[in-house]
Amino acid sequence: EFEITAGIRYFRLEDRSHTRSSGIWIGPEASENVSEGRESGNRKKFGVSWMPSRDLTLYGLYSEGYRPGGNNFPELPNACAGDDFADQFSPRYNSDQIENTELGIKANLFDRRTRLAAAVYNIDWTDVRTSIYMPSCGFSYIANAANARSQGIELETSTYFDSGTTLTFNASYTDSKMLSDVEALGASRGDDMTMVPKYNAYVALDQEFSLFDRRTFARIDVAAYGSYKSHFNVRDEDRSPAYQTVGLSGRMDLNENATVGVYIDNLLNERYTTYTSARSRTSSRLPLHEIYGPERSVTLRFDYRFF
Repeated sequence: EFEITAGIRYFRLEDRSHTRSSGIWIGPEASENVSEGRESGNRKKFGVSWMPSRDLTLYGLYSEGYRPGGNNFPELPNACAGDDFADQFSPRYNSDQIENTELGIKANLFDRRTRLAAAVYNIDWTDVRTSIYMPSCGFSYIANAANARSQGIELETSTYFDSGTTLTFNASYTDSKMLSDVEALGASRGDDMTMVPKYNAYVALDQEFSLFDRRTFARIDVAAYGSYKSHFNVRDEDRSPAYQTVGLSGRMDLNENATVGVYIDNLLNERYTTYTSARSRTSSRLPLHEIYGPERSVTLRFDYRFF
């Protein structure tokens, strides 16, 4: 009824960068520099599961992860020496790290017609890698400049009906916050993290039936995302608004080896924004920059299994 999982990963990273630069930003003499660094450490994982029956599992999990560090250019250009954010520059930035704690449940309900998985989690993110822009000279560099935390809940369900119908519903809520002030980003402790909607949801209806004596499937789905901001220090009107998209698809088994399908993404041709970079609270001179999601697309697909 109990299962315990434990693991540890040791890592050692070494890198070296050799740079030769010249030009008006560097000065009258060419600059040649070598930047190198190394890191080592470990990341741990521990989990425990309790299975009181074949249709119910309760679990807890603790795990750690990282992204490898790297090198900036070895030194700042002369034109950036007097920038307000130049003092945070380092030739090397280190790995950032996450610590994830999760409690969850997996269950089969109603004679195994419904499958359910749910979890609550807390992720602590330390030494977050951040791009620091220096406005006086137009250059950027990467620094370990922030700490953050994400907490949330996730739900996934699938329900099967006798008529060959399957209903899928997934949803999540995420509260992601800055835990430190980062002047270079215009971020303050307690600010929402960027590019993270508070909620998202997905619902899909699948139907299996016979058409021309061939096995056929049809599916309609709706995906919904909450509003979010693409950068810090934004005004309310600079957030990417919530949006929804509808998809429609179908496929038919022509024989044991061949399948043909049609897939329509963004069925209603909804115009939605995935990224908005507009005016900050401290400047009205920044131009509006938006990225839109894909327009309606139709895909025809043919699959054949040779063996």
